[in-house]
Amino acid sequence: MLGQLIQIFDKNEYKDEKYGKIKQLMPERHRPLVQLLNEYRIVSAHPKEIKITPQIAECILNLSFAFLTDPETCLYDEDYLKCET
Repeated sequence: MLGQLIQIFDKNEYKDEKYGKIKQLMPERHRPLVQLLNEYRIVSAHPKEIKITPQIAECILNLSFAFLTDPETCLYDEDYLKCET
């Protein structure tokens, strides 16, 4: 689940040593943005009376893609990711 994945990067969760390498992938500057992403994830999964505008939804999706494509958070080196035809 997305919520569990986000919790892995929480300093107070998943303290077992086996998660250490994964936790190191998240640059410190991204942590506040992950918190924001998690808040919108909660609102969309458990809607209240809060409406999310299309602009906010697009921003959240773009933020998600930014995390996924950030070279600092990628598990694989550049050579591995090259597509050979």
